[in-house]
Amino acid sequence: MIRLALLALAIALTGFHARGEDVKFKKDPGQPDLYKAMETGHLARPIAALIREERLPHWVKGIGKNRNYVTAPGLLVEAPLPGAIVFKACETADCAERFEVMVTPHENHAFGVMIEGKNLRFVGHPKERTEAVLRAAIQQ
Repeated sequence: MIRLALLALAIALTGFHARGEDVKFKKDPGQPDLYKAMETGHLARPIAALIREERLPHWVKGIGKNRNYVTAPGLLVEAPLPGAIVFKACETADCAERFEVMVTPHENHAFGVMIEGKNLRFVGHPKERTEAVLRAAIQQ
């Protein structure tokens, strides 16, 4: 019992640090793609707010209007943020530049990563776990 308490204390003091190998996804063909997500209010609201508030390329701004991008079914996050969904998008003409957006499990916040060549730019001020999920999603 004391070991468990000490372990809990150590985790609390050091914080949770998700690494890429700690992140697990579930590929579910039944998940909506970003087009469909933008048609449903509960998913569209946090995504639209993120896109509106951040400095992003014109084609990403077009996501709110369902134009100028291609997408695939969302990835369901199993760990460390079970229930979150990550959506991928790229410009129709050129997928060298990509945008990935994650909607939190309670569907009230969205965070993203802009992939510009080898550069990553996180948007929405994600915390460490959220950033780890977005980094892992890039590899999926």
